[in-house]
Amino acid sequence: MINTRAAHVAILQAYSIEMQCGQFGDTGTRSMVSSTNKLAARYEAGKIIAAVEALEPNTKAWLMWCYGPPVFACLRSIQEVAVKAISDKAGVSIDPTESGHKIREQLIAYAAMNNYKSYSVTGRYTMVKPKSYDEFMRSLTADTVGLDVTNRSNFHRNYGKILCSVADACAYFDERGLPKVKRALNDVWRNRGDTYS
Repeated sequence: MINTRAAHVAILQAYSIEMQCGQFGDTGTRSMVSSTNKLAARYEAGKIIAAVEALEPNTKAWLMWCYGPPVFACLRSIQEVAVKAISDKAGVSIDPTESGHKIREQLIAYAAMNNYKSYSVTGRYTMVKPKSYDEFMRSLTADTVGLDVTNRSNFHRNYGKILCSVADACAYFDERGLPKVKRALNDVWRNRGDTYS
């Protein structure tokens, strides 16, 4: 089975290597490094970036949105492709002209994407109760769209299918992209003489 944690970290480190100024694969320490080490780090990061960039656009956008530096999740060019890819795969229509219940479904789908991302990166869900979904939606819409969270079973009846479909869509794009990133990471480790798996 693929070590997805290593692939997640590799994507984050590769795309932020210029800011880290350290060796690719460091644990976050900031020591002074030589120009040769910086070039080697950029070369190793380039292998990971090349693996991500070679993916089809939807998978690439998903991996960059989910596992790249946090600023990527805010970049419109990445966010729009990732959201559309997940919503299309999950069967949730994303149309900015729609209102009412459809807007809630779209916000629930986006919340589910964020929840998947949180679990993948940290091992913990940020939203576990209907109230946390309500708070997330209200924060995105300046408190204009929310949920009636008085009855938990209504939440799961109305939105449970969307939550499951979005999680499945996210996992689908992970499965399409992370093994390729892991292969590139294994090449980096082999070139160093490391034996990680």
